[in-house]
Amino acid sequence: GELAVRAGYADSFHDVNSCSFLFTTETEDARVKLFLNPFTYCLLFTNEDSPILINARKQHHLNVLYQVPFPSENVPIIDYHLSLFKSDSLDSSSACTSLIRLLDQPSDQQTTESAATTVVALAPGSGSRRKTWPLHYYQKVENYLTERGFDVYWIAGECERDYQFRNTDKIVRDLDLIALSRFLFKCTLYIGNDSGITHLAAASHCPVIAIFGASNPWIWAPRGPAGVKCIFKSTCINYCQTYRKVFNCNQECLKSVRAEDVIAEIDFFL
Repeated sequence: GELAVRAGYADSFHDVNSCSFLFTTETEDARVKLFLNPFTYCLLFTNEDSPILINARKQHHLNVLYQVPFPSENVPIIDYHLSLFKSDSLDSSSACTSLIRLLDQPSDQQTTESAATTVVALAPGSGSRRKTWPLHYYQKVENYLTERGFDVYWIAGECERDYQFRNTDKIVRDLDLIALSRFLFKCTLYIGNDSGITHLAAASHCPVIAIFGASNPWIWAPRGPAGVKCIFKSTCINYCQTYRKVFNCNQECLKSVRAEDVIAEIDFFL
């Protein structure tokens, strides 16, 4: 009962220009068909009038599933997405998500191995600066963890390219998702913002402390079998991500979360 997806990727797939034609209705149908022909299923999070949805629906061989990107109510995003699949094999009310079976898949990358048995991962970035807890707060947390004898690793990718890490910092950089999931599975604790990597950590059976500000934790909180704690102290009634507006604030929602708040949760987990 698994959803099988057959996909073919060209070397230039990650080049935006190679698939930008899918996002316009002026594209020749033959070109769209050639691109989408290797696929069995097309899963889209978009609006009803989106050109890519219109193009996908023209392909009679393609099973198209789509949802608008954001739920209109305070529904956990995981349950919202699972509701798209009308299958007895998927339990949309499951208590947690797990990637254990994914960890058996091959990866060309090796994770960083630590001699310590108590590894804590810090992921200071996210897809939006409005969701990013200040780096110097993370560094205070790192100092506390180091003093307690934990082996701290920073997770870094494209979002953290310009971060000024310390010379002594241990960094896990640019791992593919499978390799990163394997690393997180071995960690004692993960601390990060509202980000995709935070969801990956929770699904990889790692205890998670997630720091929220601009986005609604009742919708976007990660879910995992090892436990998740979301820290959210904002009194603002406007979730920036919900309304898709840029409010003239000074990130008080994030700055109100102190390093001491995170340290208190660390003591609870560890």
